[in-house]
Amino acid sequence: MLKRILGTRKLISYSIICSLMLIATSPAAVAAPGDLANVQISKENGIATVTNEVGTVIYEGADDVTAIEAALNEIDSGVILFQSGTYSIDRTISLKSNISFVGNEGVVFDCISSPGFTTGTGGYSSSTISVASDANSGTTQISLSDVSGLNVGDYVKISDDFTVPYEGKDYKNGELVEIVAINDTTITVSSPLYDSYTVSRNAMVREISMFQNISFENVGFVGFGMDTSSTAVYLYGVKNVTFSNCTIEDFGTRAILLFDCLDCTIENSTFKRVFKDGTGYGIAITNACDNIVIKNNSFLEKGRHYIAVVSSRGGVTTDGFTRHVDVLDNIFRDCADEAVNSHPTSSPIFRVIGNEIYDSRKGVELARSDSIVKDNKFYRCGNALVTLSTGNHVIEDNYFNGNRISIIPHATSNIIRNNVFDNGGYILPELNAVIENNTFENYTDYIISSVGSSSSYMENIEISNNTCEDPLTMAMEFGYVRNVNLNNNNLNGYLEFSGCDDVKLDGNRINSPASSGVRVVDAMGPHAISVNEIKAGSVGISLENTRTTPISDEIVIERNVIDAPAAISNDDYSNVIMDEEGIPGTLRVVEDSRLREGSPDTVFKDEPYIDLGGRDEAGGYRDLVMFDLSEYSDSEMIENATLSLFWYYPEGMERPADTVVEIYRPEAWNPEYVTWNSRDLNTPWVHAGGDWYDLNNVSQGSTPYATITLNGSDAPDNSYHELDITGIVKEYVSGKYENTGFLIKARTESGNYIAFCSSDNENGNQRPVLTISEKA
Repeated sequence: MLKRILGTRKLISYSIICSLMLIATSPAAVAAPGDLANVQISKENGIATVTNEVGTVIYEGADDVTAIEAALNEIDSGVILFQSGTYSIDRTISLKSNISFVGNEGVVFDCISSPGFTTGTGGYSSSTISVASDANSGTTQISLSDVSGLNVGDYVKISDDFTVPYEGKDYKNGELVEIVAINDTTITVSSPLYDSYTVSRNAMVREISMFQNISFENVGFVGFGMDTSSTAVYLYGVKNVTFSNCTIEDFGTRAILLFDCLDCTIENSTFKRVFKDGTGYGIAITNACDNIVIKNNSFLEKGRHYIAVVSSRGGVTTDGFTRHVDVLDNIFRDCADEAVNSHPTSSPIFRVIGNEIYDSRKGVELARSDSIVKDNKFYRCGNALVTLSTGNHVIEDNYFNGNRISIIPHATSNIIRNNVFDNGGYILPELNAVIENNTFENYTDYIISSVGSSSSYMENIEISNNTCEDPLTMAMEFGYVRNVNLNNNNLNGYLEFSGCDDVKLDGNRINSPASSGVRVVDAMGPHAISVNEIKAGSVGISLENTRTTPISDEIVIERNVIDAPAAISNDDYSNVIMDEEGIPGTLRVVEDSRLREGSPDTVFKDEPYIDLGGRDEAGGYRDLVMFDLSEYSDSEMIENATLSLFWYYPEGMERPADTVVEIYRPEAWNPEYVTWNSRDLNTPWVHAGGDWYDLNNVSQGSTPYATITLNGSDAPDNSYHELDITGIVKEYVSGKYENTGFLIKARTESGNYIAFCSSDNENGNQRPVLTISEKA
C-alpha cells in the first residue's frame, strides 16, 4: 500500500489514486508489494533533495535533472512528489512506465532543454513483418509471414502503402492493435481493424513495446520562448497518459506531443504562449493515436494551433492515422490559426462539445474526419468552423456570435441544425450541406452566401426551416450553385440566384425591403419557385438575363402569394411556366390519367396528352384529372374557378361530329391502377368507363357541371379552352364532397376524337391549369 511521507500534501487527487490502483493491479506491476513506492523531491536554496519512502536521502545536490533521475531509478512504479520550487530541466529526462509526477503548489519545471521529458523511440522495433494475406476492415485476425519475437500482450502497428497526399508529401495509413492470441502465423488482436490493409499495398506490422501509465499532475512547465524550437513533453508509444491541473507556457514548437499514444487524458490544465510560426502546437496528436480526451482546459494566450491532429513520416515511428479525439468543455482564446484542427493526413472521429472559442483566426477546422460539433460557443472568430475533404459532420445546438464567417461546410456530408447565429457571421456552404432549423439574430448583412464560379460550382445545398427576422437588404446569395433547395424559411430580405442550376424554392416567407423578393440572374438550369409568400417593393420575382441566349430549361413559378406592384418580370426566358399574368391562384395538375375503351385494362398514367370523344375502330376515350385544393379553406371566398385545356389534336383536321366536352364528379380513383374497367387495384368501376355524379348528384347523370363545344368543322387552334367549374370546386373546398377530381368526357363518343396536352407534356405552358379567383 502507499505510505504517507512527512511533508507531502494531505490529499493526492482522485485521478492519481485511480491510476495507482490500476498500476497496482495490472499484470506488469504485480510483483512484490515493496515495488510500489513514493519518492519526494524538495528544493531549498538551490539544492534538490530526494527522499525515499522511508525517509532516506538518496540524492542531495544542485543538479535538478540528476535528482529527478535518482527518483526514477529508486522506484519501479508509483508517485514522485515535488515540493514547491522551480526545477531546472537542462537535459532531457527519459520517462518510464507506471510513474506519476505530482506537484505541490508552486512546482515549476523550467525546461531549458527540449524536450524536457520524453519516452524516446526505443520501444519501436527497427524491423517490420510482412502481412501474408489481406487484413480487411472489421477483422481481428491478421496473417503474418512470421511471428518470431511476437508475444501475447505486445502491440503492433499495422500499415500499408495507402497514402494521403498533403503539401507535396504522401502520408501512410496505419493503426495500433494489441495481440491477444497467436495461432501458428496468425495473430488475433484486441479490437477490429478500422481499415483494410492489403498485400498488394505491401501491408506490414511493426512491434512497439508500449509504455504504460505516465501522468503529470499539478506541475508547471515553462519553456525558453514561444519563438524557439522548444517542447515540454514528447511521448512515443504510451498507453494511459494523464496531464491534470498543469500549466504549460512559453514553448515554440510543441507543448505536448502524443505520438502513437492510446487512452490519453489532458484535463484542467492551462496553456499559454505556445507559438512558433509554422510549427507551434499546444497538443499535437500524431500518427496512430486513439481515444484522446482533452477536457476542461484553458488555452488562453497566443497560440498557433492549440489542438492539432497531424501525421509524420520517416524513421521507425512512420505511418498511422489518429482515430478518436474528444475535445470537451475547454476555453480557447487568441489563436493565430486553428484552435482545433485536423490535417487531411488523418482519419479521426471528433467530438467537439461544450467548448468556448474566442478571437481566433479559425475556431475549428476538420479535414478528412467525422465529427459531432455540439453545444459550443464561438465568439469573434475569422472562420468559426470549417469542414474539408471527406467526412460526415453534425453541427448542432451551437452559439455563434460576431464571427466573420460562422461555418464553411465542404465535406462529404454536413448537417447544420438547431444553432443560433448572433450578431453577424454568415454560413458559406460549398458542398453537401443541410442547413435546417437555425435561428439568425441581430444581422445587418446576408446570413448565407454560396458563390462558386462557372468552372467550379458549389453543389447540393438544402436550406429549410430557418428563421431570420432582422430587416436585411439581401438574406441569401447563391452564385454558380447546382442543386440548391430552399424550403419553409422565414426571411426578411431578398434571395439572389446567379448562374445557378437546378434551384427549388418551396414554402418560404420572404419579406424583402428591397425592390425584388427573388432575383434569378443568368439561370443555367431549371428553377421551380412554388407556394412561397413574397413581399417586395417593386417586383416579387425578377427573371434577369445578360447572356445572348438564355436557357431553354423550364422556370416554373406557381401558387405563390406575391405582394408587390409587379408579381413577376421576365427578361427573355422562353420557357417560363407561371400563374396567368403572374397572378396567384393558378393550380397545376397533380395527377391525370386516360381511360381507353379499346384497352380496357391498361393504365395510361404518364402520357403527354389526355383525350376524349370516340373513334369507330377503338371506342370511347375519357379522362380523370386531379388538382390539389388544400390551400383553400373557405368556399365562400371563391369567386370563380376556370379549367383551361390546351387543344392541339387532330392537327389541321376537321371531324365528322362536334365534340361537346363535359365535366362530372367521379368516384374516388387511384392513378396507379385506374383503367377503363377499374378505379383501383382489384376494384372495378360499377360502370365500365367510370362512375360519376352530375350537377344534381345523380349517379351517371347527364347534367354536367360545365360544358363547352368544339365544332367538328374547326381544326385545333393550339390554344387554351376554358370551362367554368366554380360549382364543383366550391363543393370540394366546402367539404360537401371529397375532392376526387374531374371526369372529362364527350357527350357522344363517335367520330369526334380530340386531344389536349396533359400534365406530362414537355411544354409546361400547355399543361392543364385551374385558375381560382377569390373575392377581395
